[in-house]
Amino acid sequence: MNTIFSDTIEKLYTKFSSSENGISSEIAQLRLEKFGKNILPQAKKKWLKMLLSEFTSPLVFILIAAVFLMLLVPILESGKITAHDLIEPIAILIILLFNGLLGFFQAWKAENTLEALKTLQPEFASVMRDKKIIKIRTENLVTGDIILLSEGEKIPADIRLIEAIECKVNESLLTGESTAVYKTIQESTEEHAENVVFSGSELISGRAKGIVYATAMETRIGKIAHMLTEIERPVSPMEQKLEKLSQKIGIGMILLCVIVFVLSIMQNIPWIDALFTAIALAVAAVPEGLPAVMTISLAIGVSVMAQKKALVRNLKSVESLGSVTVIASDKTGTITQNKMSVEKIFIFNTDTNNNSYERNNFEDLFSNNKNAELLEILENCNDAVLPNIGDPTEIALLQLAEEHRAKKY
Repeated sequence: MNTIFSDTIEKLYTKFSSSENGISSEIAQLRLEKFGKNILPQAKKKWLKMLLSEFTSPLVFILIAAVFLMLLVPILESGKITAHDLIEPIAILIILLFNGLLGFFQAWKAENTLEALKTLQPEFASVMRDKKIIKIRTENLVTGDIILLSEGEKIPADIRLIEAIECKVNESLLTGESTAVYKTIQESTEEHAENVVFSGSELISGRAKGIVYATAMETRIGKIAHMLTEIERPVSPMEQKLEKLSQKIGIGMILLCVIVFVLSIMQNIPWIDALFTAIALAVAAVPEGLPAVMTISLAIGVSVMAQKKALVRNLKSVESLGSVTVIASDKTGTITQNKMSVEKIFIFNTDTNNNSYERNNFEDLFSNNKNAELLEILENCNDAVLPNIGDPTEIALLQLAEEHRAKKY
Protein backbone atom coordinates (compact mmCIF):
# COMPACT_ATOMS: atom_id res chain seq x y z
CA MET A 1 0.00 0.00 0.00
CA ASN A 2 1.29 3.45 -0.93
CA THR A 3 1.54 5.50 2.27
CA ILE A 4 2.91 8.66 0.65
CA PHE A 5 -0.51 10.30 1.02
CA SER A 6 -0.97 9.48 4.71
CA ASP A 7 2.58 9.70 6.08
CA THR A 8 3.42 12.59 8.37
CA ILE A 9 6.05 15.07 7.23
CA GLU A 10 8.54 13.60 9.71
CA LYS A 11 8.02 10.12 8.24
CA LEU A 12 8.56 11.51 4.75
CA TYR A 13 11.89 13.03 5.79
CA THR A 14 12.94 9.68 7.25
CA LYS A 15 11.73 7.66 4.24
CA PHE A 16 13.68 9.77 1.75
CA SER A 17 16.66 10.56 4.02
CA SER A 18 15.88 14.25 3.66
CA SER A 19 15.05 17.22 5.88
CA GLU A 20 13.50 20.67 5.71
CA ASN A 21 16.87 21.85 4.36
CA GLY A 22 16.78 19.30 1.53
CA ILE A 23 19.54 16.87 0.63
CA SER A 24 23.20 17.42 -0.08
CA SER A 25 24.66 17.71 -3.57
CA GLU A 26 26.61 14.46 -3.00
CA ILE A 27 23.46 12.48 -2.16
CA ALA A 28 21.64 14.04 -5.11
CA GLN A 29 24.43 12.97 -7.46
CA LEU A 30 24.38 9.40 -6.12
CA ARG A 31 20.62 9.15 -6.59
CA LEU A 32 20.87 10.63 -10.06
CA GLU A 33 23.41 7.98 -11.03
CA LYS A 34 21.32 5.20 -9.47
CA PHE A 35 17.81 6.13 -10.67
CA GLY A 36 18.57 8.22 -13.77
CA LYS A 37 17.45 11.64 -14.94
CA ASN A 38 13.95 13.00 -14.43
CA ILE A 39 12.92 12.73 -18.08
CA LEU A 40 10.45 10.51 -19.88
CA PRO A 41 12.44 8.30 -22.27
CA GLN A 42 11.63 8.93 -25.92
CA ALA A 43 11.41 5.92 -28.18
CA LYS A 44 14.04 6.22 -30.89
CA LYS A 45 12.51 6.50 -34.31
CA LYS A 46 13.88 3.66 -36.43
CA TRP A 47 13.51 5.14 -39.88
CA LEU A 48 14.70 1.97 -41.61
CA LYS A 49 12.09 -0.10 -39.80
CA MET A 50 9.41 2.47 -40.66
CA LEU A 51 10.46 2.40 -44.31
CA LEU A 52 10.54 -1.40 -44.59
CA SER A 53 7.13 -1.67 -42.92
CA GLU A 54 5.65 0.04 -45.99
CA PHE A 55 6.72 -2.95 -48.13
CA THR A 56 5.35 -5.82 -46.04
CA SER A 57 1.78 -6.18 -47.34
CA PRO A 58 0.82 -9.39 -49.20
CA LEU A 59 -0.07 -7.36 -52.30
CA VAL A 60 3.48 -5.98 -52.44
CA PHE A 61 4.87 -9.54 -52.28
CA ILE A 62 2.61 -10.59 -55.14
CA LEU A 63 3.77 -7.65 -57.27
CA ILE A 64 7.41 -8.49 -56.51
CA ALA A 65 6.69 -12.09 -57.55
CA ALA A 66 5.13 -10.77 -60.76
CA VAL A 67 8.29 -8.74 -61.50
CA PHE A 68 10.38 -11.87 -60.97
CA LEU A 69 8.21 -13.88 -63.37
CA MET A 70 8.35 -11.09 -65.99
CA LEU A 71 12.14 -11.26 -65.90
CA LEU A 72 12.16 -15.07 -65.85
CA VAL A 73 10.18 -15.51 -69.08
CA PRO A 74 12.67 -13.84 -71.50
CA ILE A 75 15.56 -15.61 -69.78
CA LEU A 76 13.94 -19.01 -70.36
CA GLU A 77 12.91 -18.06 -73.88
CA SER A 78 16.06 -16.45 -75.29
CA GLY A 79 18.59 -16.57 -72.52
CA LYS A 80 18.77 -12.77 -72.16
CA ILE A 81 16.73 -9.72 -71.10
CA THR A 82 16.22 -6.88 -73.56
CA ALA A 83 15.39 -3.24 -72.82
CA HIS A 84 11.81 -3.87 -73.92
CA ASP A 85 11.50 -6.70 -71.39
CA LEU A 86 12.46 -4.30 -68.56
CA ILE A 87 9.78 -1.67 -69.21
CA GLU A 88 6.91 -3.29 -67.29
CA PRO A 89 8.98 -4.67 -64.37
CA ILE A 90 10.60 -1.25 -63.84
CA ALA A 91 7.18 0.43 -63.97
CA ILE A 92 5.87 -1.90 -61.26
CA LEU A 93 8.95 -1.33 -59.08
CA ILE A 94 8.58 2.47 -59.45
CA ILE A 95 4.93 2.19 -58.36
CA LEU A 96 5.94 0.13 -55.32
CA LEU A 97 8.72 2.58 -54.42
CA PHE A 98 6.40 5.57 -54.79
CA ASN A 99 3.77 3.86 -52.66
CA GLY A 100 6.25 3.02 -49.88
CA LEU A 101 8.03 6.38 -49.80
CA LEU A 102 4.78 8.34 -49.68
CA GLY A 103 3.57 6.34 -46.68
CA PHE A 104 6.99 6.59 -45.00
CA PHE A 105 7.31 10.37 -45.38
CA GLN A 106 3.78 10.89 -44.05
CA ALA A 107 4.53 8.81 -40.94
CA TRP A 108 7.94 10.49 -40.45
CA LYS A 109 6.45 13.97 -40.76
CA ALA A 110 3.70 13.14 -38.25
CA GLU A 111 6.23 11.75 -35.75
CA ASN A 112 8.39 14.88 -35.99
CA THR A 113 5.33 17.09 -35.47
CA LEU A 114 4.33 15.14 -32.37
CA GLU A 115 7.86 15.41 -30.96
CA ALA A 116 7.66 19.20 -31.31
CA LEU A 117 4.45 19.21 -29.25
CA LYS A 118 6.05 17.48 -26.25
CA THR A 119 6.82 20.52 -24.07
CA LEU A 120 5.24 19.52 -20.77
CA GLN A 121 8.18 19.95 -18.40
CA PRO A 122 9.74 23.28 -17.37
CA GLU A 123 13.49 23.71 -17.73
CA PHE A 124 14.43 24.76 -14.20
CA ALA A 125 13.19 24.26 -10.65
CA SER A 126 14.02 25.88 -7.31
CA VAL A 127 15.19 23.34 -4.71
CA MET A 128 16.85 23.22 -1.32
CA ARG A 129 20.35 21.74 -1.63
CA ASP A 130 23.12 22.05 0.96
CA LYS A 131 20.82 24.18 3.15
CA LYS A 132 20.32 26.86 0.47
CA ILE A 133 17.92 27.55 -2.37
CA ILE A 134 19.36 26.93 -5.83
CA LYS A 135 17.98 26.55 -9.35
CA ILE A 136 18.63 23.28 -11.14
CA ARG A 137 17.47 21.73 -14.39
CA THR A 138 14.30 19.71 -13.83
CA GLU A 139 15.96 16.66 -15.36
CA ASN A 140 18.34 16.62 -12.34
CA LEU A 141 15.58 16.38 -9.73
CA VAL A 142 15.79 13.30 -7.48
CA THR A 143 13.63 11.79 -4.77
CA GLY A 144 14.06 13.58 -1.45
CA ASP A 145 14.61 16.99 -3.03
CA ILE A 146 12.74 19.82 -1.31
CA ILE A 147 11.23 21.88 -4.13
CA LEU A 148 9.68 25.35 -4.03
CA LEU A 149 6.72 26.01 -6.33
CA SER A 150 5.31 29.40 -7.28
CA GLU A 151 2.24 30.52 -9.19
CA GLY A 152 2.26 29.70 -12.90
CA GLU A 153 4.86 26.92 -12.74
CA LYS A 154 4.41 23.49 -14.27
CA ILE A 155 5.03 20.66 -11.85
CA PRO A 156 8.24 18.82 -12.83
CA ALA A 157 7.79 15.64 -10.69
CA ASP A 158 5.32 13.96 -8.34
CA ILE A 159 5.54 15.92 -5.07
CA ARG A 160 4.07 15.50 -1.59
CA LEU A 161 3.30 18.96 -0.21
CA ILE A 162 4.73 20.05 3.14
CA GLU A 163 3.64 23.69 2.80
CA ALA A 164 0.72 25.07 0.78
CA ILE A 165 -0.62 28.62 0.71
CA GLU A 166 -3.87 29.12 -1.27
CA CYS A 167 -2.64 26.39 -3.58
CA LYS A 168 -4.76 25.56 -6.67
CA VAL A 169 -3.59 23.16 -9.36
CA ASN A 170 -4.77 22.53 -12.90
CA GLU A 171 -4.73 18.73 -13.37
CA SER A 172 -6.64 18.66 -16.67
CA LEU A 173 -3.74 16.92 -18.44
CA LEU A 174 -4.25 13.90 -16.16
CA THR A 175 -7.96 14.02 -15.36
CA GLY A 176 -9.57 15.96 -18.21
CA GLU A 177 -11.27 18.22 -15.66
CA SER A 178 -10.68 21.94 -16.21
CA THR A 179 -11.74 22.93 -12.67
CA ALA A 180 -8.74 23.79 -10.50
CA VAL A 181 -8.07 21.44 -7.56
CA TYR A 182 -7.41 22.92 -4.13
CA LYS A 183 -4.38 21.38 -2.40
CA THR A 184 -3.52 21.20 1.31
CA ILE A 185 -0.84 19.56 3.46
CA GLN A 186 -3.35 17.51 5.45
CA GLU A 187 -3.09 13.73 5.39
CA SER A 188 -5.12 12.28 2.53
CA THR A 189 -5.74 9.09 0.54
CA GLU A 190 -4.54 7.93 -2.87
CA GLU A 191 -8.08 8.32 -4.19
CA HIS A 192 -8.35 12.02 -3.28
CA ALA A 193 -4.63 12.96 -3.35
CA GLU A 194 -5.29 16.39 -1.84
CA ASN A 195 -1.74 16.75 -0.50
CA VAL A 196 0.07 15.75 -3.71
CA VAL A 197 0.80 17.53 -7.00
CA PHE A 198 1.59 15.48 -10.08
CA SER A 199 4.14 15.95 -12.85
CA GLY A 200 2.68 17.73 -15.88
CA SER A 201 0.02 19.63 -13.91
CA GLU A 202 0.24 23.39 -13.31
CA LEU A 203 0.13 25.54 -10.17
CA ILE A 204 -2.29 28.27 -11.20
CA SER A 205 -2.44 30.13 -7.91
CA GLY A 206 -0.69 30.27 -4.54
CA ARG A 207 2.70 28.86 -3.64
CA ALA A 208 3.91 25.62 -2.13
CA LYS A 209 6.85 23.59 -0.92
CA GLY A 210 7.10 19.82 -1.16
CA ILE A 211 9.28 16.74 -1.20
CA VAL A 212 9.85 14.91 -4.48
CA TYR A 213 8.77 11.27 -4.13
CA ALA A 214 8.68 10.11 -7.78
CA THR A 215 10.51 11.11 -10.95
CA ALA A 216 10.59 10.11 -14.63
CA MET A 217 8.71 6.86 -15.36
CA GLU A 218 7.73 6.43 -11.69
CA THR A 219 5.48 9.51 -11.84
CA ARG A 220 1.80 9.16 -12.64
CA ILE A 221 2.27 10.66 -16.10
CA GLY A 222 5.26 8.35 -16.63
CA LYS A 223 3.09 5.32 -15.93
CA ILE A 224 0.52 6.60 -18.42
CA ALA A 225 3.29 7.03 -21.00
CA HIS A 226 4.42 3.45 -20.37
CA MET A 227 0.88 2.16 -20.92
CA LEU A 228 0.68 4.02 -24.22
CA THR A 229 3.85 2.36 -25.50
CA GLU A 230 2.22 -1.05 -25.06
CA ILE A 231 -0.72 -0.23 -27.33
CA GLU A 232 -0.47 -1.97 -30.68
CA ARG A 233 -1.95 -0.37 -33.78
CA PRO A 234 -4.99 -2.41 -34.87
CA VAL A 235 -5.32 -3.58 -38.45
CA SER A 236 -7.54 -1.20 -40.42
CA PRO A 237 -10.61 -2.46 -42.35
CA MET A 238 -8.85 -1.68 -45.63
CA GLU A 239 -5.77 -3.69 -44.63
CA GLN A 240 -8.00 -6.62 -43.73
CA LYS A 241 -9.75 -6.49 -47.11
CA LEU A 242 -6.46 -6.09 -48.99
CA GLU A 243 -5.00 -9.08 -47.18
CA LYS A 244 -7.98 -11.21 -48.18
CA LEU A 245 -7.78 -9.89 -51.75
CA SER A 246 -4.06 -10.65 -51.90
CA GLN A 247 -4.66 -14.19 -50.67
CA LYS A 248 -7.31 -14.73 -53.34
CA ILE A 249 -5.05 -13.29 -56.06
CA GLY A 250 -2.11 -15.42 -54.92
CA ILE A 251 -4.15 -18.63 -54.81
CA GLY A 252 -5.80 -17.73 -58.12
CA MET A 253 -2.43 -17.16 -59.81
CA ILE A 254 -1.11 -20.52 -58.68
CA LEU A 255 -4.26 -22.39 -59.72
CA LEU A 256 -4.34 -20.57 -63.06
CA CYS A 257 -0.72 -21.45 -63.78
CA VAL A 258 -1.26 -25.10 -62.89
CA ILE A 259 -4.49 -25.47 -64.89
CA VAL A 260 -3.16 -23.72 -68.00
CA PHE A 261 0.11 -25.65 -67.86
CA VAL A 262 -1.65 -29.02 -67.47
CA LEU A 263 -4.16 -28.31 -70.26
CA SER A 264 -1.36 -27.19 -72.58
CA ILE A 265 0.63 -30.37 -71.92
CA MET A 266 -2.48 -32.46 -72.55
CA GLN A 267 -2.76 -30.79 -75.99
CA ASN A 268 0.83 -31.80 -76.80
CA ILE A 269 2.14 -28.21 -76.58
CA PRO A 270 5.88 -28.09 -75.70
CA TRP A 271 6.36 -27.66 -71.96
CA ILE A 272 8.38 -24.45 -72.35
CA ASP A 273 5.59 -22.83 -74.39
CA ALA A 274 3.03 -24.06 -71.89
CA LEU A 275 5.04 -22.52 -69.05
CA PHE A 276 5.32 -19.18 -70.87
CA THR A 277 1.56 -19.08 -71.43
CA ALA A 278 0.78 -19.95 -67.79
CA ILE A 279 3.18 -17.29 -66.47
CA ALA A 280 1.83 -14.63 -68.84
CA LEU A 281 -1.75 -15.25 -67.68
CA ALA A 282 -0.69 -15.17 -64.04
CA VAL A 283 1.15 -11.85 -64.46
CA ALA A 284 -1.83 -10.36 -66.32
CA ALA A 285 -4.04 -11.14 -63.31
CA VAL A 286 -1.95 -8.95 -60.98
CA PRO A 287 -3.47 -5.45 -60.35
CA GLU A 288 -0.20 -3.48 -60.72
CA GLY A 289 -1.88 -0.08 -60.42
CA LEU A 290 -3.90 -0.83 -57.26
CA PRO A 291 -1.23 0.21 -54.69
CA ALA A 292 -0.58 3.53 -56.45
CA VAL A 293 -4.27 4.38 -56.81
CA MET A 294 -4.91 3.46 -53.17
CA THR A 295 -1.94 5.47 -51.84
CA ILE A 296 -2.78 8.57 -53.92
CA SER A 297 -6.40 8.47 -52.72
CA LEU A 298 -5.32 8.23 -49.08
CA ALA A 299 -2.72 10.99 -49.55
CA ILE A 300 -5.44 13.29 -50.86
CA GLY A 301 -7.48 12.50 -47.74
CA VAL A 302 -4.50 13.30 -45.50
CA SER A 303 -3.99 16.60 -47.33
CA VAL A 304 -7.62 17.59 -46.81
CA MET A 305 -7.43 16.71 -43.10
CA ALA A 306 -4.19 18.67 -42.74
CA GLN A 307 -6.01 21.76 -44.01
CA LYS A 308 -8.47 21.20 -41.14
CA LYS A 309 -5.48 21.03 -38.71
CA ALA A 310 -5.81 17.27 -38.15
CA LEU A 311 -2.57 15.32 -37.86
CA VAL A 312 -2.58 11.83 -39.43
CA ARG A 313 0.27 9.52 -38.40
CA ASN A 314 -0.63 6.64 -40.72
CA LEU A 315 -2.07 6.90 -44.23
CA LYS A 316 -4.36 3.91 -43.72
CA SER A 317 -5.98 5.65 -40.73
CA VAL A 318 -7.81 7.93 -43.16
CA GLU A 319 -9.77 4.96 -44.50
CA SER A 320 -10.44 3.72 -40.95
CA LEU A 321 -11.87 7.11 -40.04
CA GLY A 322 -14.34 6.73 -42.90
CA SER A 323 -15.71 3.61 -41.20
CA VAL A 324 -16.25 5.34 -37.83
CA THR A 325 -19.84 5.78 -36.65
CA VAL A 326 -19.21 6.93 -33.05
CA ILE A 327 -16.30 8.99 -31.68
CA ALA A 328 -15.63 8.95 -27.91
CA SER A 329 -13.31 11.84 -27.07
CA ASP A 330 -12.07 13.76 -24.07
CA LYS A 331 -13.54 17.27 -24.11
CA THR A 332 -11.17 19.48 -22.11
CA GLY A 333 -8.11 20.43 -24.12
CA THR A 334 -9.19 18.20 -27.02
CA ILE A 335 -12.50 19.48 -28.35
CA THR A 336 -12.12 22.67 -26.32
CA GLN A 337 -8.96 24.73 -25.69
CA ASN A 338 -9.12 24.42 -21.89
CA LYS A 339 -9.38 28.22 -21.71
CA MET A 340 -12.13 30.50 -20.46
CA SER A 341 -13.40 33.72 -22.01
CA VAL A 342 -16.06 36.27 -21.12
CA GLU A 343 -19.04 35.78 -23.42
CA LYS A 344 -21.79 37.76 -21.71
CA ILE A 345 -21.97 40.61 -19.18
CA PHE A 346 -25.02 41.43 -17.03
CA ILE A 347 -25.48 44.94 -15.63
CA PHE A 348 -27.79 45.11 -12.59
CA ASN A 349 -29.51 48.13 -11.04
CA THR A 350 -29.57 49.98 -14.34
CA ASP A 351 -32.08 52.47 -15.63
CA THR A 352 -31.95 51.06 -19.14
CA ASN A 353 -34.04 48.18 -20.39
CA ASN A 354 -31.04 46.38 -21.84
CA ASN A 355 -29.07 44.94 -18.90
CA SER A 356 -27.14 42.18 -20.68
CA TYR A 357 -24.49 42.39 -23.38
CA GLU A 358 -23.21 39.63 -25.68
CA ARG A 359 -19.54 39.56 -26.63
CA ASN A 360 -20.12 41.28 -29.98
CA ASN A 361 -21.80 44.19 -28.13
CA PHE A 362 -19.10 44.80 -25.51
CA GLU A 363 -18.01 47.99 -27.27
CA ASP A 364 -21.47 49.46 -26.71
CA LEU A 365 -21.20 48.60 -23.03
CA PHE A 366 -17.77 50.13 -22.44
CA SER A 367 -18.43 53.22 -24.52
CA ASN A 368 -20.28 54.47 -21.44
CA ASN A 369 -17.68 56.06 -19.14
CA LYS A 370 -19.48 54.77 -16.07
CA ASN A 371 -19.32 51.19 -17.30
CA ALA A 372 -15.72 51.64 -18.46
CA GLU A 373 -14.73 51.76 -14.78
CA LEU A 374 -15.52 48.04 -14.74
CA LEU A 375 -12.37 47.44 -16.80
CA GLU A 376 -10.23 49.06 -14.14
CA ILE A 377 -11.86 46.89 -11.47
CA LEU A 378 -11.26 43.74 -13.51
CA GLU A 379 -7.61 44.66 -13.91
CA ASN A 380 -6.84 45.72 -10.34
CA CYS A 381 -8.83 43.08 -8.45
CA ASN A 382 -6.99 40.28 -10.18
CA ASP A 383 -4.02 38.05 -9.35
CA ALA A 384 -3.56 36.57 -12.83
CA VAL A 385 -0.67 37.35 -15.17
CA LEU A 386 -1.14 37.20 -18.92
CA PRO A 387 -0.93 35.17 -21.01
CA ASN A 388 -1.73 32.10 -18.87
CA ILE A 389 -0.62 32.38 -15.24
CA GLY A 390 -3.34 32.21 -12.60
CA ASP A 391 -6.92 31.08 -12.17
CA PRO A 392 -8.67 30.50 -15.56
CA THR A 393 -11.57 32.78 -14.59
CA GLU A 394 -9.24 35.61 -13.56
CA ILE A 395 -7.21 35.18 -16.77
CA ALA A 396 -10.43 35.54 -18.81
CA LEU A 397 -11.42 38.72 -16.92
CA LEU A 398 -7.93 40.19 -17.28
CA GLN A 399 -7.90 39.45 -21.02
CA LEU A 400 -11.23 41.27 -21.34
CA ALA A 401 -9.81 44.29 -19.51
CA GLU A 402 -6.62 44.35 -21.57
CA GLU A 403 -8.52 43.99 -24.83
CA HIS A 404 -10.93 46.87 -24.23
CA ARG A 405 -8.68 49.25 -22.29
CA ALA A 406 -6.53 49.44 -25.43
CA LYS A 407 -9.51 50.86 -27.30
CA LYS A 408 -10.50 54.51 -27.06
CA TYR A 409 -14.22 54.92 -26.46
